[in-house]
Amino acid sequence: VVDSAVLVDLLPTFPTCMFRGVFEEEIEKRLAALPWCTDVSISFNAADRTWDESRLSPAARRALGRTTGSVVAAEPAPEIARRPA
Repeated sequence: VVDSAVLVDLLPTFPTCMFRGVFEEEIEKRLAALPWCTDVSISFNAADRTWDESRLSPAARRALGRTTGSVVAAEPAPEIARRPA
């Protein structure tokens, strides 16, 4: 944030994330609704690796009830997988 301008640098969970446009539109809409915000710039970070839970701050990890080093499972939890279609 510089004066009334906000720059948001996003790191998607994977490079070809289909929701990038949705995130961009929603962030811009919500920030532009703030009375003091006159300019919103959104960029997508081309980081050396994709996002995972290891990038969470300690406060965010506590808020989510995660332990250090936990990683989101790539497959559904067993009780979800067993549910009838």
